[in-house]
Amino acid sequence: MNSPKLIIVERDGALAGQVHELAREHRWLVRECRQADACMTILNEAGPAVLLLKAEKDLSGALALLTRAAEACAVCLFCEEKHDNPAQRALIAGLAYDLGATAVIFPPHMPSMVEDLAAGLMAEAIERDA
Repeated sequence: MNSPKLIIVERDGALAGQVHELAREHRWLVRECRQADACMTILNEAGPAVLLLKAEKDLSGALALLTRAAEACAVCLFCEEKHDNPAQRALIAGLAYDLGATAVIFPPHMPSMVEDLAAGLMAEAIERDA
């Protein structure tokens, strides 16, 4: 079996920092990238994969990548902006789920929650690939 890949698309490295120790303990290959094409290249490699995708300033770009990536793996969309308006949060979450997201998370992104979510999605991906 190929190494399970945890792919992280973000600019600031915060999510990667939150799951670094967990990934090391489980021997997951963590691949960080900033561009959609690089992400898709990694997803085309064999083996189980999970994508943690942070929607920073360009929500439409993140949703476009989510659409492409959701066909290949579980995708968790982390929204960077708080979006205090519940209707706006519901609209964004609904759209992301319609496009194939497995989970949609709004701030705050607490480390324990990020770790638990990554661990659960990776376990499912590994089991599916076995």
